[in-house]
Amino acid sequence: MKRKNFLFFSWAVIALLAYSCKEKEVTPPSAEFSIKYKNIREPLRAPMVVEFSAQEDGATYQWSYADGLSTTSISGKTLGVKFVTSGTKTITLTTTKNGISTVKSQTISVSPAYTNMRIKKVTLSSFPATNNGSSWDNFFSPSDKPDVYHEITLGNALLSSGATIDNLATSAYWNYPTPLIINATFAVLPLTVRFWDDDPPYNQTASENMGSMTITVANFITENEGLRYPTLISGGTSTPTIIEVDWQ
Repeated sequence: MKRKNFLFFSWAVIALLAYSCKEKEVTPPSAEFSIKYKNIREPLRAPMVVEFSAQEDGATYQWSYADGLSTTSISGKTLGVKFVTSGTKTITLTTTKNGISTVKSQTISVSPAYTNMRIKKVTLSSFPATNNGSSWDNFFSPSDKPDVYHEITLGNALLSSGATIDNLATSAYWNYPTPLIINATFAVLPLTVRFWDDDPPYNQTASENMGSMTITVANFITENEGLRYPTLISGGTSTPTIIEVDWQ
């Protein structure tokens, strides 16, 4: 009887030890992470900001990524990276919890930055009804409408002058069958679209400035929220304007 009790006790101890060991087993942490692109249309194109977020809670995190020739390691559950060069980018996350580490890598492909903005169309949505209270072409008749043309300047340089549309009543547009190219090298200069009432020399000494719209192209090739590489750019107060563009 004593031997049976001893055997039972031995098996109980073994079972308890096995259970205790099982309780001490620790599941490795997950190194999965999500990728969020901030207001960027496909394809992914430099310069671009990407946000990476680890899925595991309550761990320590070590990120490693490369852009160009440098590799940077940063700790924290969320990582925001601005990629300024093109190519295949590898992002690696090491998650450590309860002394156990797990490593996970993902890759994204970044296309080269555009180097040119091309103007394809300029639309004048509306314009002031009067010229400071007077008809635009009051010299001829109060009922006459303005004869409108536009100029596009980059800094102090005149890039283009659109054809005159006579007796314009509402809105108008000018197509550019051969797009007007703005190179990114000059993107920091102000780009202005200005509208004029074309008055002949025997009417007045100069055409009348109806209004303008000014943009800085550099603002549309950065990572700014909602602004990057648009196809339509609008602005202007007295002369609301829409510029249709594409990028190369």
